[in-house]
Amino acid sequence: MKARVRLIQKKNKQDFLDKRKNISDVITSGLDKIAVRIPNNKVALELLSNFGPLTVTSANIHGSNVPFTINEIYRDLKESVAVYIEHGRLDGSPSTIVDVTGDKPVIVREGIIDKREILKCSQV
Repeated sequence: MKARVRLIQKKNKQDFLDKRKNISDVITSGLDKIAVRIPNNKVALELLSNFGPLTVTSANIHGSNVPFTINEIYRDLKESVAVYIEHGRLDGSPSTIVDVTGDKPVIVREGIIDKREILKCSQV
């Protein structure tokens, strides 16, 4: 299962995340925001525990179907990915992406947690 929610925050906002000031524009496509997620996957969590934060892409191209096998992922991304880790069929739904850079949260992509649940939590 994938992460359920991703948060988007300004990349130099120090009170959100203890991070380096120099996050490359290559990573953010020139935007001043980053998305942070904690995956719900044993192998991914072990990699993060051993190596620290990783810069990764989604397992699919924006707008294409969500892949569940290494063959489906490779079909979309091919040699643009240096390393693929086979871990069997993946389960889950896309994570919800929430932009929290403004006064009110904005749902960028609705995923497994629907918009009503996110907005209800943000009013607390």
